[in-house]
Amino acid sequence: MTDQNNQPTTRGSVAEPVLRMVKRFGFLLLLFLILPVVQKETEAQAAGISPLVIGVAEWRYEGGAVLDVQANAYESLLAELEPLGLEQVTIVKIPATLATAMDTDAVAAEFDVDMILWGWYDDVAVRSYVDLANATQEDGLTNSLDAFLRHGGSTQAIRVLKVLSSFDYYETGLYFCVPRWTP
Repeated sequence: MTDQNNQPTTRGSVAEPVLRMVKRFGFLLLLFLILPVVQKETEAQAAGISPLVIGVAEWRYEGGAVLDVQANAYESLLAELEPLGLEQVTIVKIPATLATAMDTDAVAAEFDVDMILWGWYDDVAVRSYVDLANATQEDGLTNSLDAFLRHGGSTQAIRVLKVLSSFDYYETGLYFCVPRWTP
């Protein structure tokens, strides 16, 4: 038998129904895997939780033994935040080194992050800082949590800053100067 284009037809072929079944099963499996992610995202949005992206920059090297402070900070923060189950919080490594806190907004805009962990180290100590994007007060005070929240920053930053403030230098090799709360 041939069809209208004189091509042989494959009526009764076993492969065709099996292929249809595989396609349906694949679609259902994909739907099953995506549904929990979409549902969790919808719950977070309904609760009014805005996303928070934390960028972990490279620490500036000023002498002494070469350390991978960025990796240590990233892994330590990930380990501390994971048990909290914070929704809408993402931690990323960014290929940037900050010279001063004045660089925060430019680097945050470049890498689309809301909070930056950064610092420098030498043969004496590791100095680590946390800066929030768009957190400059009208009076010139930078790095204010109050200003960050007034400019639309995520309230998840409060919990993350609490975690960062509890880092013990002798345990992790990191201690963070966190932004202050100004009422």
